[in-house]
Amino acid sequence: MCESGELNYPLDEVEMYSVGCIASLFADKAPSMPPRVMRSASALILALGRMPLATPGLDLRIGFRTADRDGNWSWADVEISEFDFRLSLGHHHYDPSIGGDTDSLTLFETAAGSDRSFGSIDDWLEMAPSIAEEGYANLESDNSDYGVLDRYFDDDDSD
Repeated sequence: MCESGELNYPLDEVEMYSVGCIASLFADKAPSMPPRVMRSASALILALGRMPLATPGLDLRIGFRTADRDGNWSWADVEISEFDFRLSLGHHHYDPSIGGDTDSLTLFETAAGSDRSFGSIDDWLEMAPSIAEEGYANLESDNSDYGVLDRYFDDDDSD
């Protein structure tokens, strides 16, 4: 915990640099996002900028997804809340002769207030940019409390 009582994610310097790369990936794609997705992506970018501090009120799953091509698509998701941070990749394979199958893998995860993280952010970053380039931003869920978030992202930095 930090002095104010907020929880920290256990991220080292290398992971913090990679978190910045995730924020940049979403910021670069923001102009092409629909407004609802952009709002959630903005909350994500701001929260990633606060790391290693966790962001109270945040609870979303957002990422990138390729178009469905004959039943085949891929995704790269970020799940983040005031308690958890998780990065996953997946792919749905379809063959008309045998049907479909879905593969999903969590490549990185950690919990605020814990002392360990598991996996590699860089493994997610190896695939996510190509999925973002080929596909589109995809908002799976946003259960964030924007009233609480607004207190952390007040535009008035003059205090």
